[in-house]
Amino acid sequence: ELENDETGITAVRPVAIHIFDETKHLQCWPNTMSSILIQTPKVDLQFGNSIKVIKGFAHRNLLREQQRSWIPHFDIWNAANWRANFDNAKWPMVMIPYIAERDGVAEWTALGSRMDNFYDLIKPTLEDAGIQLTAKLWLPGDPQPCPTHFTLNRPTIVFDVVRRSVAA
Repeated sequence: ELENDETGITAVRPVAIHIFDETKHLQCWPNTMSSILIQTPKVDLQFGNSIKVIKGFAHRNLLREQQRSWIPHFDIWNAANWRANFDNAKWPMVMIPYIAERDGVAEWTALGSRMDNFYDLIKPTLEDAGIQLTAKLWLPGDPQPCPTHFTLNRPTIVFDVVRRSVAA
């Protein structure tokens, strides 16, 4: 932003947003594999383990925006599928996939979306289930965030859903 004071001096004030704000611009479609003209069913209704449901919404909608050429009816939790199809050049943002041994089981939830923004959709579940959404910028040279599923080779925003830490 440019600001002029009363003496006529112009100052430049940088304005920055956190990478977490990207979640507020991710729109959750009812049918991520269909065009905007054909959105049936009218609602994407998912229920189950909160961590897995939230990660599922993120994966399907990031996939829709970033790598449309992926094979329909893919298994978004299958590591071999990720290794065979993931192209980091098309994924400037990625959610770490649900891995049962790592993520475990959280409280159950039911979420339904019809063009909701991702953050507003998941916020009540994050609060109720005691979990949080994290966002980190991965840079070349950093440890790989999910080497069992994909390898990053360019700067990438990496989202994850984790249990909130409780101070002892």
